[in-house]
Order: sequence, then structure tokens, then C-alpha cells
Amino acid sequence: MKMRFGDAAVRERFAYRYRHHVGSDRTPDIVYSCGRDDDGSYFFWSSTTTWSWPAEPLPMDAIVLLVDATAMSSLVRSDPGLASFHAAAIRYGGAAAAIVGDSTAGKTTTTVACARRGMQVYSDERLLLGADAFVLPFLRAFNIRRHGASLLHEDAIADELGAQLAARAGESDWVDLSPMESMPHLRVPDPKPLRAIFLLDGKADRVAIRQVHSARSCPRLLESIDCAARARIDRAARVMSLLRSVAVFSLTLGRPNESAQAIETTLQELSQDAA
Repeated sequence: MKMRFGDAAVRERFAYRYRHHVGSDRTPDIVYSCGRDDDGSYFFWSSTTTWSWPAEPLPMDAIVLLVDATAMSSLVRSDPGLASFHAAAIRYGGAAAAIVGDSTAGKTTTTVACARRGMQVYSDERLLLGADAFVLPFLRAFNIRRHGASLLHEDAIADELGAQLAARAGESDWVDLSPMESMPHLRVPDPKPLRAIFLLDGKADRVAIRQVHSARSCPRLLESIDCAARARIDRAARVMSLLRSVAVFSLTLGRPNESAQAIETTLQELSQDAA
């Protein structure tokens, strides 16, 4: 995909989000554009679709969010072999795991905490699966909300990420931070099979985690799947096929580092059982 922008500020903000994403010099299959008309309304288009924002003018963060969501959905739906879910994805050892939750549920905060413990990150927002159910990297800047930044600060971990969050505190309701710059140990991870799904189930003073029947995650995955399959029954079949090979856990979040430690311990036990 090639992205084109009529607004330099939007272009630079979007480019920062994906500066470490793997790119290609070959001719793009899709060209996606973002511009604005004389009254300041933004609109987006590709070779087949056009979409505009009909309401009041949007702040920069919202414009970038809409460009990201609409363009990446077009990209995923262009390839029948791809499926995308609204979920974070991490790697521990030789296996990948997904963190599934609604917006503001704690996906990004938990993913950042996992990365601080040395796990690799595929994405804080998009679980991207190939036809063989291998998780593909979709690394972009972490989109950290103010509340999540406060929780990460409470972990009292002295690292570059904490310093950058402190320096940018109060800038806006959320900040984009490039993971490669804030945590130098991170690398773009190789594709690995999805082995576990963690369903975020609220927050409490203490972490709680338990294994549940895989069918419990089916409705939540169906709500968030984005792929070329248009019929709901086809999407459901894909989700059910995926769930046959993964373990599903309900995770009630505590402090970010404690939640990440619980994920790490669970994945260690899962690896031992598989061995």
C-alpha cells in the first residue's frame, strides 16, 4: 500500500506511527489518499471507495486515527489470506499470544508492560494473521492514553519509556511513542503460530487469570475480525478453526507489570505442557 496526503502535518504524524513498520519498494497494489476540501472537511479514497467525515472539524489525533482505521481495513480486505482482529499481539519464546479487549480495556498498557519485561511485540492494536494462523508483525508507534501512562508510571520502572512518558505528560489525551526508540531491545519479530488468547475481563486490585473454554472468545473475535470474507458464516468458520489450536484465558488486570508477569508465567506453563 502507498499512502498519499494533502496535508503535510497529517502525513508526518502518520509516518511517525509507521516509521519502523516493514516496507517495500515494489509497485503498490493499493494507493490510498487523504485530503481535505475548502471547508476543512477531510475525506479518504482509494481506487474503489471514497469516504468523508460529515460532522464538525476533527483534531489531528482523530484524523490520523480515521486514516489508520479506514486504510488498514482496505489493505487487509484486499488479501483473502489475511485476517485482522482488534487485539494486541506479543511473542514469548517461540509462540505468539493475543490480548483481546475493547477500546480503553488496557490492551496497549498491558502490551507495553509485556515489552518492558522483554517480550517482543507484533502490535499493540492489530492482530494480523496469515492463512496458516501465524501472527504477522504490524508494528507501529504505541498509542498510549493518559490513564495508561499514569498506570505505567506507577510501576516505577526506570527506563527510557518512562522518561519519554514523563516528558510528554499533559500534551494530549494520548501520545504516540515509537517502541523501537523507547525500548531498544525490541526487534521486528518473525511470524510465529498463535498459541494463546487473553481476554481482558475488567480491572481489580489484584491480577486474576484462569483458563476458559475456547468458545467463550468466539463472539468477541467475531466482533473484531476484519478480512476479505464477507459472509458472517465464513468469518465464523475462520474463527472456529483458529480456536481449535489455541488456549484461551480470562485475565482481570491489576497493575501493568503484575499483569504482564501473569501473562509471562502462563505462557511459560503453556510451553512446558506442550513440551
